[in-house]
Amino acid sequence: MVDSLDSSSYTGDGTSGVYIFGAGLELGSYPTSYIPTSGTSVTRTADASSTSGLSSVIDSEEGTMYCKFTSSSDNLMYISLNDGTNDNTIVLYFKNNDRIGGAMYINGSITNTIISYSENLSNVNKVAYKWSSSKCSLYVNGSLIGEVASPTLIPSSTLNDLSFSNGNGVDQIFNGEVSELVLSKTALTDTQLADLTTL
Repeated sequence: MVDSLDSSSYTGDGTSGVYIFGAGLELGSYPTSYIPTSGTSVTRTADASSTSGLSSVIDSEEGTMYCKFTSSSDNLMYISLNDGTNDNTIVLYFKNNDRIGGAMYINGSITNTIISYSENLSNVNKVAYKWSSSKCSLYVNGSLIGEVASPTLIPSSTLNDLSFSNGNGVDQIFNGEVSELVLSKTALTDTQLADLTTL
């Protein structure tokens, strides 16, 4: 039966029914993944994602990492291209609900760091970090934040993992909502980066 508000209802016949598996009720503004409970209440753990075997599609000597995201966390968080550790990584990082940065760790030492200190992470933000032998650049929401000329780069074919953490999969885990994440094997032009990150 359909009522005047175009919603469906069924009074039932007392014997037939409907079997529902994995239904959930969300209190937030976006859906979460299925949480098996086995009849008891279970605390949700953080969704985590990582991908390995990317060495044929990413290049540690030239490329671009782009992300569109929101987050309400004040913690230090990373999204990284890495070698399975936090020794050799290219990172987008976020901190104190106002900082967005791009950097590299080479043999455990941070370099090529560029940071914006005036962003609101709880708003939608678009960030892109590019690297090449000529320069590293960080764009946030359509604006060039900074550049590092003639940077030292991670050795070729070192990176093969993408992680929502600092690279070891345990520390600085990203806590937020990512709606777009793009990796490019080439360093995009400044015009392309400005266009890509414009809100």
